[in-house]
Amino acid sequence: MQLPGLFSNAGSDWPLLRSLILVCGLIAAVPASGEVILETSVLKVEMAGGTQPRLVDASSVVSGDELQYTITFTNQGNESVEANSIVITNEIPAGTEYVQGTAAGANTDIVFSTDGELFAAPGAQSAEAAETPTRVIRWMYRPALEPAESSSVTFNVLME
Repeated sequence: MQLPGLFSNAGSDWPLLRSLILVCGLIAAVPASGEVILETSVLKVEMAGGTQPRLVDASSVVSGDELQYTITFTNQGNESVEANSIVITNEIPAGTEYVQGTAAGANTDIVFSTDGELFAAPGAQSAEAAETPTRVIRWMYRPALEPAESSSVTFNVLME
């Protein structure tokens, strides 16, 4: 599924104005001139007799199954998207629980929230917040994203 930007502010007088992409709990903030497309895929994590998990089609899942979400973002514009300007915020899907330690993304800083408002890095949360399930994950992509360049972030959940 491709999620194009919902707002276009290319002619804005505010150079720091950001566009927001909001679809199914997924938000990405990019500069108004950026043309970043998001694509989300979901695969089932399966332990097939060995110790190494493999990813398989998630068309049939049951309670207790582990799923891996991958959000790929691609610059489809003709100009680079400036460094530190791509922020992806994703709510943990209803009916699932985040698997601690599975959020990943090359060249990203990752923070977590139990309420969608206050974010903290792992280990920087209060004892109370550390016991509350993670409900939102935010990745901040550090480098510039050149035209036609892609990167991705991932996280795993357990089906309740």
